[in-house]
Amino acid sequence: MTLWQNLRYGLRTLRKSPGFATVAVLCLALGIGANTAIFSLIDAALLRMLPVAQPERLVTVRSASADGDARMSFSYPQYQYLSAHASELSGVLAYANIALNLSTGAVTDAPAGQLVSNNFFSVLGVPAAVGRSLVEGDEAAAVLSYRYWRSRFHADSAVVGSTVSLNGLAFTVAGVAPPRFFGVEVGNSPDVWVPLAMCDRLSPGPPRLPLPNNFWLDLMARLQPGVGVARASAEMEILYHQGLIEQAPTMRPALQAMLQKRHIKLGAGDKGRGGLGGQFGTPLLILMMVVALVLLIACANVANLLLARASARRRERSRFALRWAPAARACCGSS
Repeated sequence: MTLWQNLRYGLRTLRKSPGFATVAVLCLALGIGANTAIFSLIDAALLRMLPVAQPERLVTVRSASADGDARMSFSYPQYQYLSAHASELSGVLAYANIALNLSTGAVTDAPAGQLVSNNFFSVLGVPAAVGRSLVEGDEAAAVLSYRYWRSRFHADSAVVGSTVSLNGLAFTVAGVAPPRFFGVEVGNSPDVWVPLAMCDRLSPGPPRLPLPNNFWLDLMARLQPGVGVARASAEMEILYHQGLIEQAPTMRPALQAMLQKRHIKLGAGDKGRGGLGGQFGTPLLILMMVVALVLLIACANVANLLLARASARRRERSRFALRWAPAARACCGSS
């Protein structure tokens, strides 16, 4: 039977039994729709790789305690030391969120901001869609997300090179990130990236950059070609403790002792760092199993409906045959 014949048969069935067809379609739509929605969320949070160059070479860098707690971030001096001395990594990047107010003329809004090391885009391998990304030596420069560039500046390429005000400071818009790039954490999509060096000028309060006991930076890195995670981890473990010894004169003894008990933990960074995947990974998988069960139940319901319908038709044919059997025998006898 051809596809066209199947369609004609299906339409005839729908016309003859609209109630049955509606119930069957609703059952399947519920199961398929729920599965599609949850799988899309799981794909974005757990499966999809970052839209960067060679994401499989990216690693997350965490400071972990003996019991496996890896939630502690890094200080700026720690980042500087690790970045300067790591030979098994082609680059180490740092970032932290920041509250921003962006003004152009009389229009002010509050985009999601992120402080990043100047090598952030180069380590990730993310070229700018318009203009350029941050480079070494940049200070009062900013990169806009593609989404924010379209919504706030109506995709006007003339904004690149122009001056905007961020928290009252003049910044030059260096470029616009690619359309698919959302950052390095699912669920945390910055609108504006600015150099880490501008942190103390953009944020009120005591300075954060020079303090060795202010742990506020998240790190990621890129492995050198041919280098595995275990080899890079061993080097970073040594560098981490060497850096602590170098920074010991500026630390409280109790803090120094606590940090010496921690160690460096490198993890796969191809899907980003933290974000929704780490926080909701297990609940999402459980939810996927639940909606898969819903789809199974929906299919079973439709199968039961089809079986009940087929059984009713068989009984109807049997009654028809019994009703006309005497007449058929009479006709045969008279002939």
